[in-house]
Amino acid sequence: MKNTSKEFSGTIRIRAHHILCIQGFKGYGYSEDFVHNMTEIIDYLETNHSIVVETIKSTDDICLYCPHSKKGQCHESKDSDKRITAMDQKVIEYLGIHDNNTYSYNHLLKLLHEKIDFLKLKDICGDCSWIENCNLYLKLNNNK
Repeated sequence: MKNTSKEFSGTIRIRAHHILCIQGFKGYGYSEDFVHNMTEIIDYLETNHSIVVETIKSTDDICLYCPHSKKGQCHESKDSDKRITAMDQKVIEYLGIHDNNTYSYNHLLKLLHEKIDFLKLKDICGDCSWIENCNLYLKLNNNK
């Protein structure tokens, strides 16, 4: 396993759809390094809600340890980068935020809770391979 332990400082770069993934994460991932990195980022964000997050539509700090991330794009499958970028765009539109802009993590959580319901989540994440293991999907599905 790579050494993924890091000190966070400054802005964390997050793909827009990863705002949702962070809420739904159950400890599963593409590799041990990916899971460790994701867990560290989530732990940091959960203890620092005022941290500044830059929302982007390309590989981010979470993707750093994904085995499918190459040259700033997702290569999990032939069309994965296009599909994932579309997910990012839907989150940006539903939350009313902008690509390459910074927000406090707390503000993003507030928008998520105000604007994302089960139908919107299904629209964004319908093709996600992790949907059956997603805490956010399960929670919103039970509340519909």
